[in-house]
Amino acid sequence: MMERWELEYSIYLSHYKEKMYATLTGRIDKAINFALILTGSAVFANFGGNMFFGAAVASLAALSFVGEFSRKSSEALRMSKEYHQLIINKGDYTEPDLSKAFSELNKTDSPVWNCLSVAARNRTNLALYGKEKSHLEEYNTFDSIMSWLAGDKP
Repeated sequence: MMERWELEYSIYLSHYKEKMYATLTGRIDKAINFALILTGSAVFANFGGNMFFGAAVASLAALSFVGEFSRKSSEALRMSKEYHQLIINKGDYTEPDLSKAFSELNKTDSPVWNCLSVAARNRTNLALYGKEKSHLEEYNTFDSIMSWLAGDKP
C-alpha cells in the first residue's frame, strides 16, 4: 500500500500527464485539420501539381483517421478533469478511500507519450513542493520541444 504522500504525488502526476497529452494531441489534430483545409482548397486553385495536393489531402486524412488525435485529446481532457477533482477533494478522503479512488481512475488512464514524463514530473514537483524545494529534471531536446508544444514546460 502506498503512503498518502505517494498517492498524492501519483494523482498530481497523472493529472499533469493527462492535461499535457490532451493539449498536445488537440494541437496536433488542429494542425492536421488546418493543413487538410489548406491543401484541399489548393486542389481547386490553379497551382499546378494537383496530384501533389491530392496525395497530401489523402495522407493527412489517413493520419487523422489512424491517429485519432481528436478522440485521444477529449479522453485525456476528461481524465485530467477527473484527476483534478480528486486533487480538490483529496482532504475529504481517508488514505484507503483515496487509494481506491485513484486506482479506479487509473484503470481508464490514457497511454500518455513518454516524451511528456519529465515535464509532468517537474510540474508535479513544483505544484507540491514549490520552486524553492523542487529539484527539476533536465530535458533532452525532443522532450523539451514536445513539452513546450504540450503547453507546460516548467
